[in-house]
Amino acid sequence: MTENENDLITITAGELMDRQFLPRHTVVKNFLPAGTFILSGQPKIGKSFLVLQIAYAVSTGQAIWGYQVHRGTVLYLALEDQYRRLQERMARMFGVDGHGDLMLAVAAKRLGQGLEQQMEYFLKRYPKAQMIVIDTLQKVREMAGERYS
Repeated sequence: MTENENDLITITAGELMDRQFLPRHTVVKNFLPAGTFILSGQPKIGKSFLVLQIAYAVSTGQAIWGYQVHRGTVLYLALEDQYRRLQERMARMFGVDGHGDLMLAVAAKRLGQGLEQQMEYFLKRYPKAQMIVIDTLQKVREMAGERYS
């Protein structure tokens, strides 16, 4: 800790160059590194379809757009959907057989009101999970009067 709260914590360029970092884990090789991402865009342009395609590929181990995936369980929180609509969409997109380790939910708690504990429990239950998709972020954000966190 620094003596002054306004002091920046720095390292020298030499110290940085002497550090060794582990390679970054990827979910989709050369396309999607592990981490937290927000996919945003205009309404109704296909964001949910895109993310569902990636989730399906990772959960089945199938390459997507020529990119290899690191197979594992995927949790897809389809918070603006119902199971019937998801079933219809998935049947159109992927057929009716062979859906790998894709777990779906249409309801979840909000941030600061239990969502973090739900995610921790999921990851303990499915330690080989590769992805958690929250569609949409708006549905889990904390409400604070007229404003969101």
